[in-house]
Amino acid sequence: MRIVVLLLLAILTSCGSKPAVKENSVPVSVSVPEKERELTVTDIKNAVSKHKDLVIDTIPAKSRIALLDINSFDQDLGDFATEEIIMSLVKAKKFSIIDRDSIETLRKEQRFQASGEVNDATAVAIGKFVGASVVITGAIHRRYGRIDFTLKILDVETSEIIDLVPIQIWEDKI
Repeated sequence: MRIVVLLLLAILTSCGSKPAVKENSVPVSVSVPEKERELTVTDIKNAVSKHKDLVIDTIPAKSRIALLDINSFDQDLGDFATEEIIMSLVKAKKFSIIDRDSIETLRKEQRFQASGEVNDATAVAIGKFVGASVVITGAIHRRYGRIDFTLKILDVETSEIIDLVPIQIWEDKI
């Protein structure tokens, strides 16, 4: 009888314990990706404010500047970035800024291009058409856990790149 009671007791206590783990098995932790951080207008405003001197110091004083739309994975934020850069350039009081409506009218006429993005040659052509000496193009990119903003500054007369200005908006800490 004692043996039966001990056997029953052993069975009952083993039912509540953890399942058996194989001797050579390694516990695997499953990581659930966190929600990707969203880019905000505050991020753009801070990045432009922090890096505006890099842009302003690169452009010759008294230049006539045409700023084309900043391409972005979120067009509203690209438009906001464009306006922030224009505001910084105007406040510097060192340049003449070409009216955005003139540039947009010309871009609408040139929609026959295969892609919606402006390459260096079309940017220079637009700059010449509106009487600019400098054209600025740019793009906001999300890659590898960071968001970067790159501005390309082009000399309209020579079609040369005056400068590329990288602006880090933010980077996820891993």
